[in-house]
Amino acid sequence: MPDYADLIRPAPAGPPEPAQADGTDTPYGLSALGAECDRLALAVQGERNDTLNRAAFNINQLVLAGKLMEGTATAALWDAAGQCGLTREEPSATRATIRSAIRGARQKPRVNVPETADRAAPPVTVGWLDPADAGVTNHTSVTVAADQDHPWWAGRPELEHIVLFARSRMTAWPAVMMCVILRALAHTPPLVVLPPMIGGPGSLNLFAALVGSSGAGKGAAMSAARDCVDWPTASGDRPLFEATLGTGEGMTRAYKSWGKDGWVWDRREVLWTVPEVDALTALSGRTGATLMPQLRNAYSGEALGFMYADTQRRCLLGAHEYRFTLQMGVQPERAASLLEDADGGTTQRFLWAPAWDPEITADPPEEPPAWSWRPPAFTDLLRPDRQGRLVIDVPGDIVGIVREAHAARARGEGTALDGHAILTRLKVAEGLAVLAGRPSLDWSDWDLSGQVMSMSDRCRFGVQRTLAQARLRQETAAVERDARRSDQLDAHQVARVAEKLARAVVKAGPDGLNRRGLTLALNARDRPFLADALVLAQAKHHITTQIIDGRTVYVAADKEGKE
Repeated sequence: MPDYADLIRPAPAGPPEPAQADGTDTPYGLSALGAECDRLALAVQGERNDTLNRAAFNINQLVLAGKLMEGTATAALWDAAGQCGLTREEPSATRATIRSAIRGARQKPRVNVPETADRAAPPVTVGWLDPADAGVTNHTSVTVAADQDHPWWAGRPELEHIVLFARSRMTAWPAVMMCVILRALAHTPPLVVLPPMIGGPGSLNLFAALVGSSGAGKGAAMSAARDCVDWPTASGDRPLFEATLGTGEGMTRAYKSWGKDGWVWDRREVLWTVPEVDALTALSGRTGATLMPQLRNAYSGEALGFMYADTQRRCLLGAHEYRFTLQMGVQPERAASLLEDADGGTTQRFLWAPAWDPEITADPPEEPPAWSWRPPAFTDLLRPDRQGRLVIDVPGDIVGIVREAHAARARGEGTALDGHAILTRLKVAEGLAVLAGRPSLDWSDWDLSGQVMSMSDRCRFGVQRTLAQARLRQETAAVERDARRSDQLDAHQVARVAEKLARAVVKAGPDGLNRRGLTLALNARDRPFLADALVLAQAKHHITTQIIDGRTVYVAADKEGKE
């Protein structure tokens, strides 16, 4: 789950001092905190105070339940409030809102917080990403723990190998690790499924977004993952089939082909690649495009294809009959189409990984040999269900966490972006188990998957922040353009009204016009420009003032200034 403790850097005039130090930072509490902070950081003006109040109230209910340290919660909320501009523009009001929410939470404490959420979160021992650094060139390493000799992946030889291999190739180990997990799952038969904890069985199909600017090394990370491990053959004793993603209608034809006996399987596993998210944006933006809905179905292992009347076009894949893994390059400034599909559910189906590593040097370590790996004997070690699917064993306490997270979403807690986070974490945990040669995940895999998800959440948060800043720049530029255009338009109107005033004064002759007469000479549309136009008329059209019978009137003067 997201570990936000290392992301907290409150401003000097910081949040209210924590009044409670009991409890601990549990995965459940940190996940809820991350969801609320995501929502608050992206709140727009007019909604920020209400969003902060709701977030502070919800989170402090968990503090009172012992699921979060109050210092962690308060500082993270303050940091997220800073992202949306509240602490800069209204620091006193922000502190007051947080204090008020704390009092409200004490008056209405939350009940029925799951006991299965109490397992302590594993400490993050290597920090590699500050949200402010996502998508920019100044990639600063963030150290978050005292023990740098034991990073979270230490003790897993296959993970240590991935990091060493990535650095020998001068590529980002988080991105390489994500791609290796994808490949391990791609070599897992599609009939291997997660147990039906909620609804039906869960697919192991998984997507990853590698984040970095152009030339940052997204493609290099994909290539390093291919060479990092001595991968076995896939179905049909052939190498894993890799394809570039196209239209939604064409996906199924990578798995089957039409022959004299109808549609026949060519393969069951495909690793799909999208070099840059722009391609996905273009494909999904076509009129009648079906790509995004088909991707969401593929993530869940649901049936793919369309019931065309023409049999030769009707290429269908049944549920859990295929393996679909996807790796995609994402430039942060171009990720809007992916993140904006959060309501559709596409965004939260992706793991997010940075395509940079601040510890890469010009003198890389020697490249180790490819890791020798073969998938577990799933058919010998897993029990089949009534449909012949091989069901992964998941510890009961983890099942409880999954079900409580689902219940929390059913109660309206959390955000759309975290709707599939728990399922994605299960898939990552199983991918780590498979890499370790085991057919089913255990608590150690679950803990490590929390670290992977923490990296993913922070990377996604950074992309969101980059996009929010880009939108703010665009909106500011648009306002400035409109202001300039308005000024130009006003200047034109003033000049036009000045000419109209000059004609009216000339027509009035030597008696001239007083201010009321000038006003009556203009229609309602022109009257707002009277004051500026009169100044211009006096300067440009030789209109001057005289005192006649004690009244100030405006009369025409000759070019030498004589009335």
